[in-house]
Order: sequence, then structure tokens, then C-alpha cells
Amino acid sequence: QGSHAVVRVDESGVVERVEGVPDPRALVLDPEGTLFATRWRSPDEQGWISRIGAEGIALALDTTPDSDTTSGGVPTQLDGLSMSPDGGSLYVPAHQANVRRGEYLSGQPLTFETTVRAVLRVVEDGLETNRVAKLFDEKGHANFALPSLLGDLVYILHPGTQTVSVLDAYSGVNAGSILAVGHTPTALGLSPNGQTLYVHAWLDREVVAFDVSDLSSAPSRLFAVRTLEEEPLSSEVLSGKRVFHSSADPRMAKSGYISCAHCHPDGRDDG
Repeated sequence: QGSHAVVRVDESGVVERVEGVPDPRALVLDPEGTLFATRWRSPDEQGWISRIGAEGIALALDTTPDSDTTSGGVPTQLDGLSMSPDGGSLYVPAHQANVRRGEYLSGQPLTFETTVRAVLRVVEDGLETNRVAKLFDEKGHANFALPSLLGDLVYILHPGTQTVSVLDAYSGVNAGSILAVGHTPTALGLSPNGQTLYVHAWLDREVVAFDVSDLSSAPSRLFAVRTLEEEPLSSEVLSGKRVFHSSADPRMAKSGYISCAHCHPDGRDDG
């Protein structure tokens, strides 16, 4: 990522190196072998997905007026990228940074619910579509999207609120949710039969399993497995790291939108 390059390696080492891929973060291959890479932090004008060997894909600035349940802006912090089982859709979780609003820019103050808002952008046939695109109320970021085995559902991970949203993949309508999945979750996985969802709760140092065989009620927690034998951080540093990444605690965030990490990803700047 730091050298703006993507490399292909095998057991002998680097086979191919592609330079000039801006701020690459998430990677995915389509069924034809085309590689896509997200630009992690966006400029103000648009989000971007690089398509290695071909023209990239722009993610448009959202100029929708702000409301209680919507806010515009540029999709940024493109942490994840996934493809539907049929290879027809790219799912891009992110958040929209409201670069068009502010006392200087628009005469309107930024508020807790208009600064950042979690979003799922969707690309089909190389172009964005609004058919499934989704803004999430009371959630500040989405960092991972995982289609179900049949492609009829999409699981969306929200690290700040420590929750999972479940969407109908064809309409974008909410199909369920999972609460309290663990501190700062970073990734999702499905069992071979699609009935167990695994969540990597990074700052709990666990992989947690949930029963998603029936989403008509809240999925039950099945078990958790530790990912570390010994915690490398002191209790104070680990607590601080959890606070930095969390928007679930109402003492830190109003309605789950803003955490420190939403504006300072990896402890850095968001551009």
C-alpha cells in the first residue's frame, strides 16, 4: 500500500509488479481473473476502484441533501471489496465523508449525524448502480461485505457499532441484524453450508460464530475461539485502543456515528 503497487507472487517470489495503483487496500479477482483494488482514502471528488490492466471505476460523490437518515459526501476508507457468487456485482463497504457541508463550505454546521455515515456502494458491469446501494442510519462506517453462498443476502460489518447488518442483495432492504459481535470486528466468513457466520473480533482477540440459519429472530452466538495465547498489549493500552475504535459506547459517540478511528484510520489521517 505504501508504495502504491500490487504484486503477484508464487513460491519463487515476485512474478509481476504493477506500479501506480493509488493507496491500494482491498483486492478481489473476478471469474475472468481481472484484479480489482480499492483506493483506501478518497480525494474529495470521488471514490475509486483500480482495475488492473483496464480502466478503473469511479464511485460518485453523493450530492443528496442531508436529512435525519441520509447524508451526502464522498465514499472513502474503502477497507473491503467482495464479489457476488455469480461474479456480476462488486460490493464496496465504506463511509461517506461529508466534504460538501460545513460553516465555510455551505453555511451549515457539521453535526454528529451529517459528518460520516456508513454506506454500501455496488458496481455491476463496471458501473455503479443504485439498485442495492445503501446508507445505514446510526452507523458511521462499514468495513466488510460478505455475500451469502447463494448471493441472495449480503452481510455488512460495522466496526464502530460492533454490529452486522444483513441486506437483501436484490433490493437492499434490511433482512436482519446481529448485535454485539465483539470489539472492532474486521472480517467475516461463512461455513461451507452457509448457516454459521464467523466474525473476527480483532480487539477481543477472538473469532466468534453465530447461527444465521434463520434470520427471523436474532442470531444466537454459538462459540468463540481465541486468536492469541498471550495478549501483547498492557491492559491500559488495549483499553485505549478499544476506545479509539468504538462508537458503540454512548459516552464516546452519539447514536453510533463517530469514533476516533472513523477520522483517523490506523491512527493516521483520512485525507
